Amino acid sequence: MKNDRSPKNSVDQIVVALLESGVKLFHDQYKETYISTDGTGKNVLPMHSRLCNEWLGHYCYSSLGKVVSVDVLTKITNTLSGMALFDGELIELQIRAVRQNSMIWYDLGEGAVLISDNVWSTFPDPSILFKRFAHQKSQIIPVEADNINLIRNYVNLRSDDDYLLFLVYLIAAFIPGFPHPLLVLHGSQGSGKTTPMKVMKDLIDPSRLQGLPPPSKPEDFVHVASKHYFLFFDNLSFMPSWLSDTLARAVTGDGFSKRALYSNDDDVIYNFQRTVAINGINQVVTRSDLLDRSVLLNLERIPDDKRIEESVFWQDFNNDKASILGSIFTVLGRALGLQPKVKLDKLPRMADFYRWGCAITEALGQPKEKFMHAYDTNINNQHDEAIEASPVALAVILLMERQESWEGTATDLLNKLNTLVDTPLYARSAGLPQHSNWLSRNLTALQPNLLAHGIVVERKDTARPRKIIIRKDSNFTVGADESSDLGVIEDIFGSVETLTDTESPFNNRQQDDTDGKKIKPTDS
Repeated sequence: MKNDRSPKNSVDQIVVALLESGVKLFHDQYKETYISTDGTGKNVLPMHSRLCNEWLGHYCYSSLGKVVSVDVLTKITNTLSGMALFDGELIELQIRAVRQNSMIWYDLGEGAVLISDNVWSTFPDPSILFKRFAHQKSQIIPVEADNINLIRNYVNLRSDDDYLLFLVYLIAAFIPGFPHPLLVLHGSQGSGKTTPMKVMKDLIDPSRLQGLPPPSKPEDFVHVASKHYFLFFDNLSFMPSWLSDTLARAVTGDGFSKRALYSNDDDVIYNFQRTVAINGINQVVTRSDLLDRSVLLNLERIPDDKRIEESVFWQDFNNDKASILGSIFTVLGRALGLQPKVKLDKLPRMADFYRWGCAITEALGQPKEKFMHAYDTNINNQHDEAIEASPVALAVILLMERQESWEGTATDLLNKLNTLVDTPLYARSAGLPQHSNWLSRNLTALQPNLLAHGIVVERKDTARPRKIIIRKDSNFTVGADESSDLGVIEDIFGSVETLTDTESPFNNRQQDDTDGKKIKPTDS
């Protein structure tokens, strides 16, 4: 940038000196302005930030011999910001990781790692690629290694399938640009739910902020998610419908907005995908649209004779961290070369993750079928979770246990389900919708979960009145561990024929937003 004016005052002199020093002014895709203090991506500062003000103050004194006031600093910042926005280059910035064709750049905070087909290397002065925030910590410099199973010493996973899913999830988290499932860890107290998430955070996106409390409103989530590449919410006991919907959008990728300043009406629009994890004693994800986008891992309590002191645990982990990180990049480099060659006959809901999971598994030296089996089993668990959480699904399964098909309006179906579970008053307290339109919405969301249990839900929207058709799937094969379509209920509640009212799957079950009201269940 050129400035042909002669400096007339202190602000002019400082601005001209800065422009001649080799700084680079630019703006990002959200029209936020930045200064690169040396023209590279090593030290990029948001223009209107405390760090930028402090750097400018230091520059003025150390390079120009001037001690400047807050008023002068504000004028300098505003001038540079205007130049960055209207004269500066547009450079898209990301957090922690950037995909460029078949390569991945990973931000170390001071330098970066470039991962490509079967190779990775570090760069001390990368191009301008990343935005950074005060909460972020610099990543340790990785070392050449190929011992990924070191990570198993620091996670409590009960089976090889669960460990493989966790490992694939961890490695895939370094690959931006596609939807990553929500990782859900749940288990009893003392099962080590928080520790593996802290390990993941420290490996993927180290920060002074590790586990975050659940956000209280969508704006809080947007504020946090816009500043983290990987984030996890610790110890959730309940998930309101708005958070479930927001998480589903965040992992798939969508636009979000937040107020720029409370003194004006400007909104900042963000479009991002995030890798998100949650944990809790109970499995709190109940809505089928988010379950479809989740990986569920149930942890068992760690025996007392297997526990170690936290200080010893983290000392050991930090000693192994550089090797673990290097091993991740080694596997990731192999996966980048394998992913385009993966051949699949089917793709589930999170198709990109499924394909990457197969490539990563092969890069680990195992057949992709091992991941496919583990992930397919996890999907079946998701369907069971959705069925267990829904009084509507449980009632429909009971209905279809007694007949091959049913046809009628949504009102007819609501009346039938009410009759099936005794009385309308009893059903209402159990969580069945009070209105037919809410029943219709529930059925739409539950269609894939019911289909997984051999029940097809169809609609005749062109008919008047509109009809719902429920039938058994003639192609459905009963599994070895499921003697009928009612198996999921009997697995949980015992024999349906012998249930008392207090043991019924419909007694005391609550549903979030079933009829427009949010009901908070008690912890169990």
